Amino acid sequence: MKILLRLFFSFGLSILVFCLGCTGRTMLSANAAGFSNASLVGGYSLSETGETLGTGSIKFAEVDVVTFDGVGRLSGHGTMNEGGTICASTVTGTYNVNADGSGSATLIQTPDAASAAGGCTTISFPLALIISDAGAEVQFIEVSTGEIASGIARRQ
Repeated sequence: MKILLRLFFSFGLSILVFCLGCTGRTMLSANAAGFSNASLVGGYSLSETGETLGTGSIKFAEVDVVTFDGVGRLSGHGTMNEGGTICASTVTGTYNVNADGSGSATLIQTPDAASAAGGCTTISFPLALIISDAGAEVQFIEVSTGEIASGIARRQ
């Protein structure tokens, strides 16, 4: 019985080591491919929710359609509901993608004339991002001290 248990344990341990080795090679291969600004190109639909911080905290949600140019710039348009105030805007910005698929971006939302007349203002906010599914999806969070926000962009 002891010999059978030892054999079973040895075999199980060998399988475990083999599987761990396979996992490491798979992760290495995925990371070795590398990402760049060119990983984001074309149209994406974006949604974000969050809340401003401090006195008079305001919850917000937005949807945008943006186009990444593959070299670090983005543009598009969107609509935000900021505490009940609806703001339509053009969206511009820049982005940078690291080789591991992480990155950063800065978005600038400029309200159209009607939204500006209703009290909407131009806002700029920095983002940390991570690319998944070979660039088909981008997850992001806002990295400013004035808001907590997160969202996702998906290739159209």
